Amino acid sequence: MFTKRTRLIALGALLAVPALSWAQGHNRDRYEIRVINNWDQRIEVSITAERRDEDIRTNWNIAPKANTWLAMEGGRRVRVRGSDRITVRRDMRSVRISEVADFQNGSWVVSARDVVRGQRDKERR
Repeated sequence: MFTKRTRLIALGALLAVPALSWAQGHNRDRYEIRVINNWDQRIEVSITAERRDEDIRTNWNIAPKANTWLAMEGGRRVRVRGSDRITVRRDMRSVRISEVADFQNGSWVVSARDVVRGQRDKERR
């Protein structure tokens, strides 16, 4: 016979597993990405796929104060994983999208300032 304590532990484990797999899904599954350029100058955004067999390596020039979805030639929006890497300034290291972006309504939303802040934090380490 299970005690109340054992039942609660088992119930907690059953509830925790789907929540953990959902959170990890943001790193495995691909979602569209929106970039907010909250600077007064043009930025060049670069995204690199975490997996070597998937090539995203593309650069986008984003106008000052623009709020745009990243898209490939032809207009198809880019879909990225949270584990893919983003950079705004070429002279700084790239950071994981999940470290600097927010996941909102089924897509990643990231600002230029948050990416640079993440890059600077990474360089200090």
